[in-house]
Amino acid sequence: MPLLPWEAALGTALEVPTLYGKIKLNIPANSQSGKKLRIKGKGLKTKSTQGDMVAILNIEIPITQSDEAHQLWQQLAALESENPRSG
Repeated sequence: MPLLPWEAALGTALEVPTLYGKIKLNIPANSQSGKKLRIKGKGLKTKSTQGDMVAILNIEIPITQSDEAHQLWQQLAALESENPRSG
């Protein structure tokens, strides 16, 4: 499931296609790329049960950015001090 950075950071509700139609999926705030969300009862059917579907989050950076958007990314970088490579 592709997400924009602000959707992952703030959380959002998305319409997600399943094998049996679309559903509303709530993405929690501060979600990370690779996070797996289980969607109960929307996976493959077997003879006796209905399986679960798994949505894997993938955070994507927009390719084209305006100068204003670039400046906002720089402001965010200046505000945040977390380093994911420190551990």
